[in-house]
Amino acid sequence: MQQCTRACQAARVQFLDQTVALSRLRMARDVRGRLVLQRWYSFDFSTDGYNRYRGSAAVLGAHVEFVRLEHPDGPFIMTPEKLHVVH
Repeated sequence: MQQCTRACQAARVQFLDQTVALSRLRMARDVRGRLVLQRWYSFDFSTDGYNRYRGSAAVLGAHVEFVRLEHPDGPFIMTPEKLHVVH
């Protein structure tokens, strides 16, 4: 949830409901080849307090892989290194 909040702040949008929901779960290999859980979470955000858009986050083991905001101006993808704007 902290990474989702940070991504929303970086994109200057409002993180709605202060919740994330587990949307997908599977086993996957991390960078060291160990078998770990890979989880996808979904959440909602707003650009103006009235509309709702979908966001998602992927977590591999204990590490956040990325947070993606389906922004109306184009997706925002935040990795642990930085925020990427895709147009």
